[in-house]
Amino acid sequence: MSSTEVILNLPPILQNAANTYKTETLEYNAEILSQCSTEDKDVCSNSVSDFPMISIVNSSDVIIGSVTQFHGPVTIVQQQASPKEGIEDKKNEADMVATDYKTKAAPKKPAAPQHCLPKRLLICFAVLTLLITLIALSVILMLEKRYDTDGDVLSTYNFTNQYFYTVTEWGGKQPLSKEAITNPVRYVIIVHTAGVFCNTFLECAAQVQLAQDLHVTKDEPNIKYNFVIGGDGNIYEGRGWSVKNSLRDDSISVAFIGNFIYDELLPSMLDALLELIESGRHLGVLPDSYRIVAHNQTAPTLSPGRNVYKVIKELAHFYPDLTPVIRN
Repeated sequence: MSSTEVILNLPPILQNAANTYKTETLEYNAEILSQCSTEDKDVCSNSVSDFPMISIVNSSDVIIGSVTQFHGPVTIVQQQASPKEGIEDKKNEADMVATDYKTKAAPKKPAAPQHCLPKRLLICFAVLTLLITLIALSVILMLEKRYDTDGDVLSTYNFTNQYFYTVTEWGGKQPLSKEAITNPVRYVIIVHTAGVFCNTFLECAAQVQLAQDLHVTKDEPNIKYNFVIGGDGNIYEGRGWSVKNSLRDDSISVAFIGNFIYDELLPSMLDALLELIESGRHLGVLPDSYRIVAHNQTAPTLSPGRNVYKVIKELAHFYPDLTPVIRN
């Protein structure tokens, strides 16, 4: 059952509301009827909502739906932005959109890593400086204060063009025994090894080792000489300044490596001899009145060879009054 629809001259908003109401009512009734079986159609028809249609003629004061009533004074305030504010708001909104687009479109570049290279360079430089300083101190201590097997100071003299090799450095063996030298030392006896001439450290060290082995097999406790000078112009420690040699108690013996009946004495070897003697004076082992003599002035031998003898006899401290047993 339905009533007659009379809806005329309504404003558009009310016309739409009336049509919506009608449509919802028809849909509701159709849903109820679709859920009923054939024999129950009459029963279900009584359950269908028979909402009368609203007849509205020439009216604009119409309310469809629920009404909320306020009993009291009601003030409705509507805020409307001025044209200028509206323009600024739209401009700000546009700027925000543009900024957000740029942020999303252009990903942030990763921050450049802070390099620690200067700091690392400073640390490396400090460590390198420390290492160089330690090495330099070690070398200075080794050169300025060197010791033999007894712990006696060998030399605090700075050699200018020569190097002073200790027994350990040239590969020598420890002495079987030793006897302290008697001071003052009067003579510096010059001898030769009568062996092979040498020009390098390896060659000279090998000759000194050979001489030590040879002398020990002949019942000597050590190499016979206090010092040995090689063709490389360097000095090799023998018994040192504080131990007696096998030639004479009041002497220091210095041997040139080679057979100087044939070999020639090099200027660097003579310089090494003079430097060694000066270091002995510096240590207080040799007095200012020391005397240089040849081996053959103290024993029947061809040592130190004529090529050495002709050189040392010209030295200021050479002592000719000690008659040679065998003349060169």
